Amino acid sequence: MRYLVVAAFLTILFWDSSVRASVEGDPFADTNIFASLPPSEPEVNLQLGGYLEFRNQIAIKNIEEPVSIRQRLRLEAKWEKEAFSFFGNIDADQELAAATWKGDGHQTWHTNIHEAYFMYDTDRVDLFLGRKIHRWGTGDGINPMDLINPLDILDPVNTGRSDNRQPVFMGGGSVLLGDWNLEGVFLPVAAVNDIPRSGNPWEPRALKVLRTQERQGLFTIEKAQQPDHWFQDAEYGGHLSTMAEGWDLALMFFHGYADNPVFSLENTGGGTQLIPEYQRFTAYGVTFAKGLESNTLRGELAWKPEVPYQDPETGLPVRRDLLQGVLGWDYDIEGKHYLNIQAFADVYGAGSAQTKWQYGLTYELSSKLADDALSFGVRGKCYMEAEGTITEFFTDYALGDNWKILSGVMVWTGPDNSILGQYGDNDFVYCTLRYTF
Repeated sequence: MRYLVVAAFLTILFWDSSVRASVEGDPFADTNIFASLPPSEPEVNLQLGGYLEFRNQIAIKNIEEPVSIRQRLRLEAKWEKEAFSFFGNIDADQELAAATWKGDGHQTWHTNIHEAYFMYDTDRVDLFLGRKIHRWGTGDGINPMDLINPLDILDPVNTGRSDNRQPVFMGGGSVLLGDWNLEGVFLPVAAVNDIPRSGNPWEPRALKVLRTQERQGLFTIEKAQQPDHWFQDAEYGGHLSTMAEGWDLALMFFHGYADNPVFSLENTGGGTQLIPEYQRFTAYGVTFAKGLESNTLRGELAWKPEVPYQDPETGLPVRRDLLQGVLGWDYDIEGKHYLNIQAFADVYGAGSAQTKWQYGLTYELSSKLADDALSFGVRGKCYMEAEGTITEFFTDYALGDNWKILSGVMVWTGPDNSILGQYGDNDFVYCTLRYTF
């Protein structure tokens, strides 16, 4: 019994000493007392999911030519281990409406890797590499400095519930320097917009006119040569941000290619050719945002000197200094009612005799009912100077945790040659059923 008491006393004494040492500076830190214990394995987290979606966009003016009847299966995976992670998703689409589109080469089935990238994430340093969407700017739907990813030409309309950008291969990262965060992004080969095929519902009117003139024998349109030389046709940008007295402030720049080509005429021995060309430019921007209880004020200003531009009057490719600005305000009432208004303006050739303005408003007014399961409202975009409008009346209803119904109507107004009015034939009602797993 005496030996048991002594052993218990020594055990308690040793335990007490080790506990105090862990607080005051462990004296056993350099010993091998616990060397025989196996090291703990880093926790690995793997999440799998995705969704199945049935989307129907039926044209109001011509129901025999639907804008989209798409079935999509998206599979997603996220893997995490300590500071390392991977995210990827794959889409398998069936676009039945493509069978009704005029023109050749429209695909009914399409399967592709959407995003797939690795990340290294610590308190001060973040790195990423792979195929992803990387957005800059503070505006809602209008971001003059959102120049990294090209547009999805089969689904270019951003209605506030979908992303209209295409992921591309890039690398980059950020580092925290005191109160400042410095971020850089590098695309080894440029990412630009494809030219929509003839008959695509989102084919711009100007491109339709050019293709009609080609069929009349006025010229031939050469195939656009996208920049495809790795590192020689690279794009890159930088982003510096901080918080100052409640203001979120950022400076940024981007150097790369304009997403859309400009067209030039060239006379050759074989006739007249219309040559599309993607051209380089540089952009500089500043953003700010400030939260005011239930309100948020945000803005973005971009300066793009000598940006490639197709003159709407002469039709010739030119370069113009472009100044773009967005000023927005939103108001949230107890998470039930929401109002968002943004004013925007694009000024081509600012300060010159060829100055051209394009300006307007975006807006959203929405509410939630039925324990936030039902959302409904109206949103849209309105250009001044007869450049058209787009209006969407929408309703979303969540059926439990997995099912969701999205429905509504989208209408374009304005002259046929205006920025938004050119899509007047695409007025549609829509209904989307989505199952998330």
